[in-house]
Amino acid sequence: MNDQPTTPERLAQAAQPPLPGVSAWPPGHRIDGFEFRGVVALRATAIVYRGWDHGLEVPVALKEYLPAAIARRGPDGDIGPAEPAQAEAFERGLRAFIDEGRRLARCDHPSIARVLHLLPAHGGACLVMPWYAGRPLAELRREMSGPPDEPALRALLDALLAALHEWHRVNGVHGGLHPAGVLLLDDDRPLLLGPGYAERTIARGGLTALEPGFSAPELDSDATRVGAWTDVYALAQLARFAITGLLPPPAGRTPEPLSGVVERLFFDHPSARYGAALLATLDAAVSPDIGARPQSIVDFAAWLAHGPPRRPAARSAPPLAPFSFSAADVPPARAPDAATVDLIQRVIDTLPPAPPRREPAAMHERAAPSLEPPPRDGVAGWMFAAFALAAALGLGVWWKETHEAARPLPPAPAATAPAIVAPPPAATETAPPPADSPPAPSQEPA
Repeated sequence: MNDQPTTPERLAQAAQPPLPGVSAWPPGHRIDGFEFRGVVALRATAIVYRGWDHGLEVPVALKEYLPAAIARRGPDGDIGPAEPAQAEAFERGLRAFIDEGRRLARCDHPSIARVLHLLPAHGGACLVMPWYAGRPLAELRREMSGPPDEPALRALLDALLAALHEWHRVNGVHGGLHPAGVLLLDDDRPLLLGPGYAERTIARGGLTALEPGFSAPELDSDATRVGAWTDVYALAQLARFAITGLLPPPAGRTPEPLSGVVERLFFDHPSARYGAALLATLDAAVSPDIGARPQSIVDFAAWLAHGPPRRPAARSAPPLAPFSFSAADVPPARAPDAATVDLIQRVIDTLPPAPPRREPAAMHERAAPSLEPPPRDGVAGWMFAAFALAAALGLGVWWKETHEAARPLPPAPAATAPAIVAPPPAATETAPPPADSPPAPSQEPA
């Protein structure tokens, strides 16, 4: 990604005179064999000089603690708080500055800035570091004509992933990753700088975000939720910045999916082609939901290679258990009162006897099913019995009225009248037998 060639003039021009009003050491000042040869950069809490190690005769970088907002250098060269009320913040920032230097010194990785010495001097401290010929990633991206291709972007991510993995192993969460905190050296190797503990401590009094757009939202909202996924978020935002050249939205807002952004970039930059696994991983890693991100640097590297894992399908509701009934589910039975028993007995006494039923002989051979209802306990049983008795009473009344209406009436007695001798029937006619007379005996021979 670094298209700026290395030249001796660049190293010579790195040391520049300090700005007016900045109490930096003049060129030629020495501390314990280290010579200050000019200001390289001004930070919120420090001044970076180009220096020289007279013992080893090699160029070095000297980073002196001097928070310009709350500190001043006296006539004797010592630094201290500008106002008495700022003394506590000055001391708190100095402790954080020294702590960051010690953490950097414990990391031995080619993509992490090293600290060689710590020089307490003039009421403050100074870190001695190797001289790195490089430029901040933010500055380089602004000068690039288009986004890097996927191999160059993956090479950047691989080196920073390895650096963060080492930092997590030794020091825990970094929390200060952003494009201005990464140098791209002349050999295209990224260099991770310190997390800026002093600046964050003075500004907010704790672990807070230096760059709100690149820092995960939990840095400001809830420090107890900070973890490896916090640095994963920042690294993914840095990669998205390398692709788009745009600053991310404020923390907590879900950015636009990269697939749509790349489609628009493709019209002006045909080389902007990226695999689906890379784009999907960068989208997932900047989610406000911590659980949707890779949970470690190792997980992030695996997602970049194969894409985010598929989330398990939502579990369907378990099938309903079959209905079961036990005696324990029934409330204990209560004996009916005397009035209920007397009412039921009177209903039973009013039922008429059932008339005899003429059934085929074949039906008598079967076992008659029992008509008795199954025993039931409790109030529900007595209510069912009362309902059955009432139904039987109604059925009996209906049966009685129906059969009495259908029964034939007995014949009325005949009135006494004089006997009349009927004439004999004609020979050609045969009188039918009377309706009530018995049938004539058979004429067939025995």
